[in-house]
Amino acid sequence: MNNRALWAIAKKAFRNSGGLKSKMSGISLTMGILFTFAFISAIFSIVMPWRDYFYNGGETSDVVFIHTPDSLRRFIDENAPEVEITESRKYDVSAYDFVQFGKIMHEHDAFLVIYFPEDFDEKVYSEDGDIPQILTYYRTDSVIYTEWKGYVVDEYMEEYKAFICNETGRPASASEEISITKYPVQTGNETNGFYNAVKYAATAVIPLILFIGILYMSMNSGTNVIAGEKEKGTFAAVLLSPVRRRDIIIGNILGVSLAAAIPAVIFYFLSSLVPAYAGIGGFIVGLPLLLSLIIFIASATILISVLNDSVVSAQTAFLPVFFILVTICITCIKNSEQNDMIYEWVPLYGHFYGLGNILFRCGITEIINGTICTVNTLILSGVIIFISIKLLEVEAFTVYTDPDSDRKEKRYLTDPVYKKSLPGFLIDQITYPLVILSIFQLLAIIPTVVKYMGDKGYSDFIEDLQYVKTIPDIVKVSFEVLAIFLSDPLFLCLMALGYFLIMVCYFLKTRRNSVGTKARNVRNCLTAIGLKLHRSAVIKYFGGIALGAGLMSLVYIVLNITGQIRFGGMGLASSAVPILISSIIMWIPQGACEELMFRGYMLPVMDKRIGLKMAFVFSSLLFSVFHSMNVGYTPLASVNLFLIALLFALISYKSGSIWITAGAHTAWNFCQGNLYGLQVSGSDLSASICNTSYTDSARDIITGGAFGPEGGLAVTAIIMPLLIIMLISVIKDRKKKLPLWP
Repeated sequence: MNNRALWAIAKKAFRNSGGLKSKMSGISLTMGILFTFAFISAIFSIVMPWRDYFYNGGETSDVVFIHTPDSLRRFIDENAPEVEITESRKYDVSAYDFVQFGKIMHEHDAFLVIYFPEDFDEKVYSEDGDIPQILTYYRTDSVIYTEWKGYVVDEYMEEYKAFICNETGRPASASEEISITKYPVQTGNETNGFYNAVKYAATAVIPLILFIGILYMSMNSGTNVIAGEKEKGTFAAVLLSPVRRRDIIIGNILGVSLAAAIPAVIFYFLSSLVPAYAGIGGFIVGLPLLLSLIIFIASATILISVLNDSVVSAQTAFLPVFFILVTICITCIKNSEQNDMIYEWVPLYGHFYGLGNILFRCGITEIINGTICTVNTLILSGVIIFISIKLLEVEAFTVYTDPDSDRKEKRYLTDPVYKKSLPGFLIDQITYPLVILSIFQLLAIIPTVVKYMGDKGYSDFIEDLQYVKTIPDIVKVSFEVLAIFLSDPLFLCLMALGYFLIMVCYFLKTRRNSVGTKARNVRNCLTAIGLKLHRSAVIKYFGGIALGAGLMSLVYIVLNITGQIRFGGMGLASSAVPILISSIIMWIPQGACEELMFRGYMLPVMDKRIGLKMAFVFSSLLFSVFHSMNVGYTPLASVNLFLIALLFALISYKSGSIWITAGAHTAWNFCQGNLYGLQVSGSDLSASICNTSYTDSARDIITGGAFGPEGGLAVTAIIMPLLIIMLISVIKDRKKKLPLWP
């Protein structure tokens, strides 16, 4: 090894970290700005005193009555004239708006709010009227308030109930029919306690900052050192020098690692000095784990730089890395309290969990997990370094070429795919499905919400919101709402309509892009998005249904054989039949819609711009990321969804359309949720033909837990063999030519 040459290359790579020497790609700049804005907003939401109204300096004994009934006024006049009633009729507040009640307590310096329905007296003094419910909300930031609340509710209000019975001539036992429900109003001390804030900072905020910083610094210098040299035409001179390929790769990795390590190590050291954290000992223990992360990202950056021949293309190729980072951050933050230990041994996931856990509580378990993750990461980094060295021995990766430009000029000069820059093109592939899904799903939600507001369950749901205190709780509640909606035929039918309209939008988008070409007619446009109208389409679609049903049945059998689930017989209540029928109506366009978005439309346009291999990877990665906000989403779920998407992409490519995968997608979801009664990507369905339950020995890493089978090893075991077979088949098939859908 030529040490002088190696260190010279390392110094040069390190100097490149002082700033971007070439133009930053639009995708990198846009994503950087958006991510920075999101991060600042998240930090602001943590430190902003948005619940300061819960802090009422000093103790108070005042009570506020909302919608004070005349009967209460008479009771006070006769039994407690010294009690002063706070005039409260000006408050227009719903029965379960605990946030508004907190503001009222702050305004009146009170510890208790007693809420009466506006028609309380009318119902109480009516012979056949319903007995109303009295709600009480009290502060919880002092133990004394709990005692006082007990006195007011158990003594004072009990006397008031007896007073009502006396006036109405009812027996004393009738007072039991008037219920008083007690709701604690969560205070700032409970929801934003010092312990929780410090823990959240250590296990979420600090690792997130480290990941972003290391990724940025690596990209800043790593995309310049080799791709930049190729772009400037100076890399050939480096290769002609006596420096070995191995020294070039290792030297650049050392330089990039040093550029990323300096700010990351300083920040991690300063974080460890926070009195509530592990201190210098935690810093020393976490340092090898941090350095292994830096080396891994630097190695990946150099590999990307080797594979590309310009800085912009190298930075654009960083987009999948960015999505992986976002996915890791989301899954780790969401599952910080529920992650399986095996995730702490896996590179990237183990770094996020390990760096935070070591910083917060440096115990023997954290040391062992961190050591295992460090060793695994260094091994994987070695593999990446070896691949990079071997690539430099291939001439195609040592000179500057611009095949994309040649293709655009000679073959696709008028193709709409090339109207935008490559970064703009990739942004369009990301944002269009995100925006269009948000719009049509919102249109399905609004009528359902309006209908649901008149249901008694709505009040129960609003009541439960008082226990929502953290971001994971908010996400969980959001999907609980979705679960409620999934039991409503109206919502399911509206979702089916929404998916159909999304497909119409993609058809119109394809037709608009085909202006002036023969592909503008309806039949050709459908062919362009993988929905070729042919007599074999029906056979392919039902063949896909059989494939999807077979795959999910195999997963169910594996879960049953391994003792993870228990079959409890078959049975469907008559009341659930409309939901089952509506679910079928929804799954048919849902499966076709997702296949059209991520396979039918995306694969051909991305094939033209970035090549078929990258189109397979990019579209499959997007499919996985788009499910990342679902309940129970885990690192294994992200991997499985990527594998499933890749399998479906290969099947579509091999069959020449998306008819098979559209049927398989529909059957997979239907069998998973409505046939076998398992979760579908984090959603519980209320109508299932089979009664299935998890056994006591069930493990989330096998079953997928709250996310469903896609988050477990059972799906991995079923998908991997078929994926390997399809990969071998596609690799052997060299005769297929563009377009993707013949």
